[in-house]
Parts: sequence; structure tokens; C-alpha cells
Amino acid sequence: MANKYLLTITVGPVQEFISAARRTRDLWFGSMMLSEISAAVAHALLTSKDGTVELIFPNVKKKDSSKLEYEARRNNDQALNVANIILAEVTTDDVATLVETAKKAAKDRWKEFANGAWAAASGAIRSDVWDNQIDDVLELFAVWVPHENSENYPADRKYLNRLLAGRKNLRDFAAGKGVEGLLKSSLDGQRETVLFEREKWPKRLQATLRIKRGEQLDIVGLVKRTAGGTQAYPSVSSVAVNPWVRGRSASECEQLTSLCETLVPTKLIRRTSSSNRSLESALPFEGTAFYTHRHHELIDEYSTTDDDRNQAEALLQPLKKALARLPEPQTHVAVLLADGDKMGAAMSLLKSAAEHRKFSADLASFADYAAKIVKAYHGVLIYAGGDDVLAILPVDTCVPCAKALSVAFTRAMQKYDSRTEKEKAEGGAENKVPPTLSVGIGIGHFMDNLEDLLDYARKAEKLAKNGEPKRNGLAVYEYKRGGAPIEIRSQWSGGEQNSWVNWAKTPNDRLMKYVGWILDGAIPMKLPYDLRNLVEHYRKWERDKPHLREAFTKDTVRVIHDKQPRTGNGHLPEIAAFVGSFTTVCHLDQFAKELLVAKLIADGFRDAGVRDSGDLTDQLTSYQGEVDKILPPAQPSKSTDSAEENK
Repeated sequence: MANKYLLTITVGPVQEFISAARRTRDLWFGSMMLSEISAAVAHALLTSKDGTVELIFPNVKKKDSSKLEYEARRNNDQALNVANIILAEVTTDDVATLVETAKKAAKDRWKEFANGAWAAASGAIRSDVWDNQIDDVLELFAVWVPHENSENYPADRKYLNRLLAGRKNLRDFAAGKGVEGLLKSSLDGQRETVLFEREKWPKRLQATLRIKRGEQLDIVGLVKRTAGGTQAYPSVSSVAVNPWVRGRSASECEQLTSLCETLVPTKLIRRTSSSNRSLESALPFEGTAFYTHRHHELIDEYSTTDDDRNQAEALLQPLKKALARLPEPQTHVAVLLADGDKMGAAMSLLKSAAEHRKFSADLASFADYAAKIVKAYHGVLIYAGGDDVLAILPVDTCVPCAKALSVAFTRAMQKYDSRTEKEKAEGGAENKVPPTLSVGIGIGHFMDNLEDLLDYARKAEKLAKNGEPKRNGLAVYEYKRGGAPIEIRSQWSGGEQNSWVNWAKTPNDRLMKYVGWILDGAIPMKLPYDLRNLVEHYRKWERDKPHLREAFTKDTVRVIHDKQPRTGNGHLPEIAAFVGSFTTVCHLDQFAKELLVAKLIADGFRDAGVRDSGDLTDQLTSYQGEVDKILPPAQPSKSTDSAEENK
């Protein structure tokens, strides 16, 4: 007799597929591969003959099962991004067989990717190590509970989640298959390299695999680097240089394109992908090509002998001469990491599978919005699924993009409540507080290791969520070589700066105002450092010392006035009024730190041809116009957060 169950299957390892990366292609392909393996699980469940399956997460009906087929999804930038947790209602007399069918589909999909990497790089691969590792990659966990009464959905799902947590703690400890004497993977050190010594590779692979000397890759690393074709994914340097590219004239772009095109056949320079997920650029080439001080990297990848190096240097000379006549591009890039707040609380209030399916559909709509928003702000989307977003952005657009994502998430979630029962009793059941989005932005030099850039973003996201007041925050972690990191954090609603002037309450408005001041010459280059010296001075004062606030605000205005260029004098009254709204030395400290971040953002806008605050306003208005075309209209809401967002 067929019974009804609630079933969940998770696909991993997330760390190995996504986090371990040296190139953006590693990061993107690992994310895509995890999504495709998860889609294979969902498709196998939905089309299985071993029972009737109704998917909840992702919310895909059987008649639409083709959305989960790899052939329909490959090279389709609009394909649904499937998260690595599958949730479904199943009716079957043998749920274990159904689960094994789904697991087999996941393993088959993984081997399709692995076979693609083998075909591309077999001449460099140790077949014995490859064979040892290929069946030891996926982590598939499945749990199910009886679900005969649909009214028990909240309780059954809660029990299911408890079982899943327990199952994940019971790891499968299979016997190790390591090979003595082999180096470990350079990405995460978990497995031995599958590569022969570089000298044993066929010459064609030395040029095409793009593996640095001394770099070692295990099976997962090599699949991420080589499977799915050789189309280059935009590098971190391509994103960093993007503002500079946007600031080039048509004639300059035409000349640089001509010079780069002559180098593409030599494989010294590569074109970047033209897919919708990727960066649109008037110069669609690897960004390293436009940083002359990094040309040695191109030469190293190209060369195997001294003659090769000499040839490469000669080929690059015309491009170097053309770049010498242009301003040098700034060198920083932003990694954005976003995550929904109180999603567990919102899901715990869903009373039925039908409600959960609608919730899943609304989350999927946010992922679709996120992909389009990141593209509108000249970014490269790595992942958007559920309430998670990972993207790489130019420094000038990272904060406006973060705000647009926050608005998109609030609108997608505006029908749901994230309050506990106690909070609902205190605030009134009708006053919903939708889940919010906390966004962390890590900013670093494009030559920093990708793992480090990701770490900056994770630190920022953690700060965005855990700062005071908690959640609904934007945080920026800026790491500049030769100095201590700068951390800033505010809530999107600006609740912790209630005394500040209206335009300064929200972090995006505040930072963009500072950028305008900097572009207009109203903020001297060294002012943030002078203000930090003031902070250290006034922190020594007793907290209750009379006239403390008056003293430090007047002193701040004096420092700005004394060092302000004559061209920026027109902004002094506005700046003085803003400084006058500070109530504590902590506000002054925050102002100084935010100015340091704004200075880096302003450098990006200058590269993009934005000359002053008027140009900045025009550019931001243009971006907002693009976002307005993407998002549905905001619905009236009684929640305070939504009211703030809709202002």
C-alpha cells in the first residue's frame, strides 16, 4: 500500500564545490555544477515511476519537468538555479528505492561533468588517482517522515529537519584512498593531485589548462577548471577594470579592441564569455591585459621556454604603448554576499505544503531579480538561489547594487511574516514584518587570492547580520594592502542613526553623498585620517565632560574648512550641518571610516568617467531606472521595514 511521506535530500559538499577556488571560473562552475546535480535529483524524483512526487522546493510541477533537464538548461542563462536542498511530498510504497533512484541521478550527472574534464585533459591526468577519487566526491543525505495528514505539515517538517541534522552528524567514514608521496590539491588540500608533473603534459595542454606552475588540482578542482568547454569566464581583473573600460571613448575602445584581437589567436589574451550571466564590456577580454604591471602573468602562462617569453614580450609591446597613453585603472574589486534574515522563522509559520510552494516560487522570483540586478550594475553573478546571492562587482556599483537587492528581496517576501508568536502578540498580528536581506561587501585588490576576497565578503556578511541592531544590515569590509582593514556597518532602515539628517539615515544614501562630495573636491584626500586622529583625541575625554559634543563637532568642521580645496567650499554648510547631527564620538569615527570606503568607490566612478556630483546623480538615476524595469511595483504594507523601504 502506498504511503505519503515528506522527503528531503541534500547535495554536497558545498565547501569543495563552491568555496575552494583560485579563479572565478572555479567559483562559478562549482556553483553551477552543484545546482545541476541538485536539479538532477529533483528531476529524478519528479519523473520516477516508483511513486508520485510533488516538489515543494524547488517549486516545479511534473508537467514542467523539462526545466530540470540538463540539455534544456545548459547554456541557458535563464534556467532555474536549484538549491542543494530538495523538499518534496511523495506517495510511494518504497521510499528507499525512490531515494536510491534520485541519488543515482546525482552520481550520473556528476560523472557527466567529470567525463568532460577527462576528455579535455586526459593527457595530464593520473588515471589511477582519478579512478580512486571519482566515486568519493558527492555527499548525499536523505531523510523522510510519514505525512498522512496535511494539517500536520509544520510539525512534520520540523521533525524532518531534526532528522536531517542528525543524519548529517552521522558522517559516512569510508576508508581513505590516498596515494603516498603525491602533493595535495592547492585549492583546499583535501585530496591528492590528479595531475602528472607539468613537464609530462602534452604541449597543447600546457597552454589551454591555465594551471600555474606548482599548482595542483584534485578531481573536483580539475573538473571545475576544464569541464563544460574552454569559454573563459570573466576574471576578477575583468571586473576590477570594468569602470575604466566604461570610461573609455569609442575611439580608444576601437584601438584597444584591434590590438587585443591580434593577440587572441596566440592565446596570450583571451576573450571573456558573452553569456547573460557574464560581464558586458566594450572590451570583452581578460582584464589583466589592461594592467601593464601584470603582463608578466600573461607571459608566464604563454611561455615554456626563453624564446617563448621573448616572443610574448614582443607581441605585447603595441598594446603596452597604447595603454601608456591612457590613465591607469584602479585595482580594487568587490565581492558581494547576501543572505536572508529570519528565513527559518518565516518558514515555520507556513501552515501547508501549498503555502511552502508559493514561498519557494517567491524565492525563485527573487533569484531571477538578483541575476538581472547584478547584470544591470555591471557585475558577474556567481550564484543566486533561495535567499543567497554571491556576485563580483566593480567598486563603483557595489553599494547601489546591494541596495537594489535589498529592495528586491523585501518585495519578493512582503507577503510573509518573520516574527515569533511572542513578537506577533506584542506588535499585532496584522503588522507583518517580512524577512529582510543582510548584505556583506568585501573589497580588496584584484590580485588578492580569490579565497581571501571571499573571506572578506564572509566577514562583512557576518557583520551585517550580527551588528547592533541585528540583521537587515549592510556591511563593508575593505582590505587595502599596507593598512589595517576598514569595517563599516549600518542597518538598511538606518535605525541606529535616528539623530542624523534624513539623507544620512540609510547607508547607501550616506555613502553616495560622500562620493559626490569627494568628486566635487569638498573632501580633502587626507581628511579621513585627520578625523581618526580627532577621534583618538576625544575618546580620552570623560564621557560626561561638559560641552564634549560641541567641541568635537566644531573641531571637525574646523579641520574640514582648513584643508578643503577652494573648489569644494560650496558644500561646507551642508557638511557642517551633517557633522552637527553627530551625538557621540562614535559617529565621528564612523564618518571617518565611511569616508575611506567612499574614497575607493569615488575612484571607481572617476574611472567610469563620472566627474562630479551632478554626473553621479545622473548615473545613479540611470541605474535606478534599469532596476525599476526589473522589479514589480511595491505593494502597500503596514510593516515599518517595508514602509521605510518604499520611501
